Amino acid sequence: MNATVSGPRQLRISLSFNGRRDWPLAGAAITALLSFIMLFPPWISGDISLNAFGENMPSAGPALVIVMALGVLAFIILGLTTDEAKYHALALFPASNLLVIYIVKLADTSDQIDQTTQGFDVSIGVGLWLGFLFSLATFILLTLAQALRRGFLEVRVTREHGDLNRDNGSDSK
Repeated sequence: MNATVSGPRQLRISLSFNGRRDWPLAGAAITALLSFIMLFPPWISGDISLNAFGENMPSAGPALVIVMALGVLAFIILGLTTDEAKYHALALFPASNLLVIYIVKLADTSDQIDQTTQGFDVSIGVGLWLGFLFSLATFILLTLAQALRRGFLEVRVTREHGDLNRDNGSDSK
């Protein structure tokens, strides 16, 4: 993908995506976006249903989730447009912060449920659990992307009767 802006200076942006190497980055971008979207489903469910922005819910958690998810996406896009692995490594910082925020919010919301919902049947909602799982997947996929980029792991595509990774295009039997 190329974009050119004409004028006194030319800005050329090229997206360098190698599917065999960069598929974890695409997965990490999707899961980071999904961890942001999980701010809207219920974080507390049962007799009372509240999302991350509900009444008496601390506002710092959702704000930090938004900033960290955008940070992950920004570093992934920056790394793909410049084709420099250091930006993908830098994406691990907001991804790890995103994971820690969700862990803290799980504990915080559980304490809040215990303290304020006496007599109600209330539990941690699906939005908070899925947000935690998506933030964990983001961190794992970014770690996997680093391992693939640095050559610690190799992805090989094979068929039952041959190897598709051969240079001459023919199957070995």
